[in-house]
Amino acid sequence: MEFCPGCGKKSKGICKDCRPHEEIKVKDINIKFCSVCKKYFYKNRWTTYNDVEAVVKKIAADSIKAEKFTLKLIMPEIQMKPGIEEEISIEVDIDDDIVYIPASITVSYCNICSKNQGDYFEGTLQLRNVDDAIINFIRTFFKKNRVFVSKEKKQKNGIDMNVTDKKRIQNLGVLLQKRFGGSIKVSPHIHTQDRQTSKQVYRVNVLYEAADFKPGDVVKIDNKIILVRKISKTISGVDLATGNNASVDLKNKEYKVLKPMIVKISKVHPELEILDPETYQSIPLRNKKSVKLGEKVGVVSDNGIYYIL
Repeated sequence: MEFCPGCGKKSKGICKDCRPHEEIKVKDINIKFCSVCKKYFYKNRWTTYNDVEAVVKKIAADSIKAEKFTLKLIMPEIQMKPGIEEEISIEVDIDDDIVYIPASITVSYCNICSKNQGDYFEGTLQLRNVDDAIINFIRTFFKKNRVFVSKEKKQKNGIDMNVTDKKRIQNLGVLLQKRFGGSIKVSPHIHTQDRQTSKQVYRVNVLYEAADFKPGDVVKIDNKIILVRKISKTISGVDLATGNNASVDLKNKEYKVLKPMIVKISKVHPELEILDPETYQSIPLRNKKSVKLGEKVGVVSDNGIYYIL
């Protein structure tokens, strides 16, 4: 029969009570969660998570200086609301030795979501002559890139948005011009001075003014009548007079948007003619298209010269 040499109890070798306990060295475990975006703060960065308990176990395991152990959490259900602070216990089993170590959980905001709490903003996006398609594009961009609008103010022909990321709105301005045409103007200005670094802190105004036409409209520019297909710094489309593709630089150019109208085909041979919507006289079209007699079609007029769309 074998006995513990320390206490005399029946045991094969030193019993559990007499065996020297391994000292557990553990760092302070303080875990911060963002209440908005499901991220936690660890090693000086915010990281996305799916399960709170998994995060606590991971950080606890990284904090415990021991070779082999198992963890069990003793914690209530955490309400992910700003201002919540919970003290929890972590049960650590090292070779059948059980110890309990404390940890704290705090719920607040990450560095990005905190900017959406209040009037914080880094720049102003000034939108002019924009339609719903452009506004929807902007809001989708903001959502995708986690840019927040702290304030919106309607203007006579547009809207001003105070936003939390000055770099993103400058990128957005370029995207808007590339996708929808129009013009942008970027105006940085000194807002304040950083107390810690003494560096100047800038805010940025980005003025985007959309063109007063869109793809599908007809524009007269450089004496060309262009059915617009794409708008950027140039407009690209079809020259209605020739039927060829055309591209014209918009910079410093005057143009005129031609309003379409619906008319009836009055003649198809030997050339296309329509009924003038004002005089009801049969007049020729400048360009050709396969149509039927009496068919209603869309046209534009340039000083009495008509083009079928």
